Amino acid sequence: MGMTTVRPFAASSPELRLRQVLLSISRQAERDLILLSSHDPHERIHALRVRMKKLRAILRLIAPSLAPATFKAIQRIMRALKQAFATHRDQHVLNALLAELSDGDVACHKECSATGNGNGPDGLPGPAQLRRVKATAHALTRRLETMTLRPLAWDDIAEAYARRYAKGRQWLQRCERKPSSARLHRWRSPVKDHYFQALLVLRDRHHLKASRKLGSLLGQIHDLAMLREHYTCGSSDRLERAIRRQMKNLRARIYRKARSLFVLTPGKTARQMRAAH
Repeated sequence: MGMTTVRPFAASSPELRLRQVLLSISRQAERDLILLSSHDPHERIHALRVRMKKLRAILRLIAPSLAPATFKAIQRIMRALKQAFATHRDQHVLNALLAELSDGDVACHKECSATGNGNGPDGLPGPAQLRRVKATAHALTRRLETMTLRPLAWDDIAEAYARRYAKGRQWLQRCERKPSSARLHRWRSPVKDHYFQALLVLRDRHHLKASRKLGSLLGQIHDLAMLREHYTCGSSDRLERAIRRQMKNLRARIYRKARSLFVLTPGKTARQMRAAH
């Protein structure tokens, strides 16, 4: 799945080939959970959450071959796995950003704390919760192994790919008309989906690099918005100015990158993908 190993699939049985990719990613997520206690938890949690985003993106490509109830059930499991570590991820990001931007000006920072969900003080699941998360990950793998798929042609994949690209394009227009942190955050989902889909079906490395960068910039501005919302005491004018300045710079970079990335029509994007197969 890395940037150096992009190879579009052969022209046969796209739904079966994509199922193989989904299964590989799901099994890697199970391994992330097994390694959680013996490796850097930040690294393993980040890997797990990225895998859930990859699964979400690829699942959308084969959605036409799935019963709607099956599609929604798999989405629910993936969302549960991603959200299991959301508190830990947010804490880690907030603390890192605060340390970077405050430079000692913030004397006190109230971290987010998980309550009522079995998590420890650092946002990591406790033993009972971790067992449940592992069981959920295994259930996801079993679902992907046993799901019934209707045959798909590469034209079907191209249409699904173009629809998600079109959604990213629509959100660019919405954010340009009425920018807000909430809109920018919602925009990131179709952008990340497009990147992970393009990683599988395109040979255009320049396009891949641009879509990956846009997703990263949208993530950075969301983290800054989250910091602005959550730090609760000891804040300084200098810190607030630093947050505003970084967000302004990021917005400018986001729109420049997005206008270049979404310059094609969805129809041309679909034709581009078909040409790779």
